[in-house]
Amino acid sequence: MNPDLVDRNNKSEVESVRYDMVNAMLLNEFLKAHRRMEEQDKRIEKLTAQLKEQAVQIQKVSARLAAASPFDGGLEASKAAPQVVKQRSVKLRGISQPIRLELGAASQRTIQTAE
Repeated sequence: MNPDLVDRNNKSEVESVRYDMVNAMLLNEFLKAHRRMEEQDKRIEKLTAQLKEQAVQIQKVSARLAAASPFDGGLEASKAAPQVVKQRSVKLRGISQPIRLELGAASQRTIQTAE
């Protein structure tokens, strides 16, 4: 029991309970809880607005990436142009045209017939 609801005598013994104060205390607790809920509602509304803003930003970036995709006719933003490190023409037996071997920066090898 809440000590504020109890009346005590000179010997600190419980003499009576102040039931008239129960409603006031309950109302006070209700108002505190109600204020906390209103604050939480405001925070939730703010977070929801931030999430919607981020979703719009993600859609914009996704649209830019899709436009830059080589499959959609755009340019690929992250692929560097191939660089030729070494060129060498080699003649192989039985092949009338020379073959050119290119070694790129990413160690990719392509074999093409020289023109």
